[in-house]
Amino acid sequence: MYRFTKEIPITDNNSVSKDRDYIFCTIAVLLCVRHVLQILHFSVIASVLFKLLYIAVFAFLLYTFFKKFKARQPLLQVLFFIVCLVGIAWVLVQLLTKYPEYLQSSATFLLATPLLFSCDSINISRKDSLLFFKLLTVVALVLAFSIFIPSNYKNGELLLYTLNGNQSGLLYMSVFTGIFTYRQLERKRLLVTVLLAFLLYGCWLSASRASFLVCLFCILSSVLFKKAPSFRDKFLKIAFLLVILVPLFSAALVNLVGENFEILGGSLFTGRDRLWSQVIEGLKKDPFGMNIYTVVTSDNGRRLGAHNVLLDVAWKYSLPIGMIFFSSIIYMSKQIQKKLTSRDSAVVIACFISGLIHMTYEASIISGALDYTLYFLLSIFCGIGLLNKD
Repeated sequence: MYRFTKEIPITDNNSVSKDRDYIFCTIAVLLCVRHVLQILHFSVIASVLFKLLYIAVFAFLLYTFFKKFKARQPLLQVLFFIVCLVGIAWVLVQLLTKYPEYLQSSATFLLATPLLFSCDSINISRKDSLLFFKLLTVVALVLAFSIFIPSNYKNGELLLYTLNGNQSGLLYMSVFTGIFTYRQLERKRLLVTVLLAFLLYGCWLSASRASFLVCLFCILSSVLFKKAPSFRDKFLKIAFLLVILVPLFSAALVNLVGENFEILGGSLFTGRDRLWSQVIEGLKKDPFGMNIYTVVTSDNGRRLGAHNVLLDVAWKYSLPIGMIFFSSIIYMSKQIQKKLTSRDSAVVIACFISGLIHMTYEASIISGALDYTLYFLLSIFCGIGLLNKD
C-alpha cells in the first residue's frame, strides 16, 4: 500500500543494508565469470551462464519492485512508475502474442527499463560494491592480456577480435568506465592505472571511435566536474539534448544538402545520418507501430541498427514506448544528480554522462546485450555504494 509522503533518498546510509545481498552477488559473479569464459573461448559454458544471468536479473528486479512498493513515495512518482509498468506489460503481451520469436532479443529492454525506474530502491552495500569492482578488475586483466594473445579464430587473429569491432570496443569501454570509477573512489594506483591504459589501447585497436572517445571524455569530465561541480548539471542537460537533437539535425541536414556533401576533402556525414533519416521517416508514417521485425539497411544491403538508443527503442517498440524508456533514463539521472553532491561523486556523474554520449551514436549500452547494460548500470550503482560509508 502506497503512502504518499517524502521519498527515501538513494544514498541514505540507514537504508543501505550491511548484509550480503546474495542476488546481487550472483549477478556480479555470473556477469564477470561469463565474460572471462567467453573471451577464453569456453563459449558453451559462457552461454549457460548468460541464461542464468537473465534469471538472476529478473529475480533482482522482483526484489527491487518489492522494496519500491514498500517505500513511501510521492503520488507523481507512483503514477510515473505505473505508466512504466503498463508500457512494459504492453510490449510483453505484443511479443508473446504476435512476435514470440523476438522475445529473447527484447529481454534486455524488458529488464533494463523497470530497473532504471526503480533505481531509487537499489541500495548496494560497500561490501558488495567492492566485490563487483574486484571481479571487474579480473575481467580487465583478461582483456588486457587478450590484446597480445593470438587465437585460433580465423587464421590466428588476436583474441581481441573474436568479437566484432563494435562489440569489442563496447566491452573495453564498459569495463574501462567501471574500473575508472573504482580507481577514483578507492584511490587505487599502479595496477588499476596500467589496466586502464591497456583498456584504452584495446578501444583504439578495435577501431571503435565512439568507445575510444567516450573513455577519454570520462577521464576529462571527471576532472572537470571535481574542480567545477556546477558543470555537472550543464553537461548532463547537453548530453540528453545530444541523444535527441543529433539524429534529428543530422537527418534533416543530409536531406537538405545531400549525402555526398564534402567539407575539407571528406564527406560531412558518417553514414549514421542515412540510417537516422530512414528511422525518422518510418516513425512519422507509423509512430505507434512495432517494427521489431524490420531492420534498417545500408546502401550495400547490410543489416544495421538505428545507432541511437532513443530511435532504436522507438522504432522497435513504438514512439510512446520510446518516450517511456527515455523518461526512465532521465529519472535515473535525476536520482543520481540529486543525491550525489560530494566532489568524489564526480566520477559517477562522468560515467553516466559518458554513457549518454555513447547512446547518441550507438544503442547497445542500454537496449542491446544484457552484459553491456549491466556493466554500465552496476558501475554506477556500485559507485554510489562506495560513496556510502556503511
